[in-house]
Amino acid sequence: MKAAKARTLIELAVLWGAALAGAVVIIAFRGPAAMREAAEEVPEATAVAGDWPIFRGDRRLSGVADAPAPDEPALLWTRETGGAVKSSPVVASGVVYIGSGNALHALDAADGAAIWRFDAGAPVEAPPLVVGGVVYFGTLDGVFLALDAVEGSERWRFQGEGPITGSATWADGEAGRRVIFGSHDSILYCLDAATGEEVWRAETGSYLLGPVTLADGTALVGSCDAKIHAVAAANGSPLWQTGVDAYVTAGVAAAGGRGVVGHYGGEVVCVNLSDGSVVWKYGGGEGAEPFISSPAVMEGRVVIGSRDNSLHCVALDGGRPLWRFLARGEIDSSPVIAGKQVVVGSGDGRLYILDLDDGGELWSYDCGSPISSSPAVTAGMIVTAAEDGAVRAFGKPGKAAEE
Repeated sequence: MKAAKARTLIELAVLWGAALAGAVVIIAFRGPAAMREAAEEVPEATAVAGDWPIFRGDRRLSGVADAPAPDEPALLWTRETGGAVKSSPVVASGVVYIGSGNALHALDAADGAAIWRFDAGAPVEAPPLVVGGVVYFGTLDGVFLALDAVEGSERWRFQGEGPITGSATWADGEAGRRVIFGSHDSILYCLDAATGEEVWRAETGSYLLGPVTLADGTALVGSCDAKIHAVAAANGSPLWQTGVDAYVTAGVAAAGGRGVVGHYGGEVVCVNLSDGSVVWKYGGGEGAEPFISSPAVMEGRVVIGSRDNSLHCVALDGGRPLWRFLARGEIDSSPVIAGKQVVVGSGDGRLYILDLDDGGELWSYDCGSPISSSPAVTAGMIVTAAEDGAVRAFGKPGKAAEE
């Protein structure tokens, strides 16, 4: 992709700037032997109960946790990563993985201790994907990497043609496992998960900033050509595309045969996943602020953050408004539904827990720096990261560590 095109996109997405070249360095902080022994007990591609191994928790990007959030959670630990955080954490087999600055970090979920750090040579904004003992992620210099999840050693790398800011997904087929991700070069890539060899590519009309959704063999992605694109995960052949009137930089949440996403025009759109036809729209109009947040969908409710400082909840059936929570800053963070609670970060620096039924505030914690990252919610724990580079874990009271 031409440099001018890349710069335009980075400005649009409020990214850090041109990616920097650099040597790849692995710094191991904790011996991996015990971790590998534990990891080998987990069947390949089978998540541990309560894990959050992919952005939004699952390949449908539902944003739904397996267990409720802890009541009145206490701070368990804080880890300074030493770089700005635009990425979102994932959790697999007791390890937190997150991009910060030019590196991907692996932290012990129990106490936040550093396990390893991989220097990618360019900013890591894309949330990582963990599957089958491998961590997959992209960088702003267009490199897509596969690392050993236990040791942090590089398995392979693939050079794309533009920055990668959205998370990947995975699909299994007769030919084996594949990983699929989008790039600012307007291409949806599918690679062999074992080797990094390109399997197929699908051209779209503009930059792909967000994550890829996988639903019933279909890969979905929003684009800056103001469309949602659907292709067959098996071979990349186009299935349908739907215009939504403005840039789409968030992920499409799939549930009940429908896909829901917000866009830069301040509108939430629900489409039929079978043919892309629009089912309903919410918001929009003059003065509407962009939706950068990816929605969470459960029990007929869609919860999504907006740059109007609000978290909106609407009905999946029809899009009628149910409630609205007003924070003190923009909500680019993507909410997580955990039981009857909603967990979300805000530009005001606070992590909130709200009541799913009415949007009432149940708890909040001031992290001291804007939160655009999306939380990971596992059994009894919430992991979040602020833009100043601090990663925090919250859980049951009585186990808190002083910050």
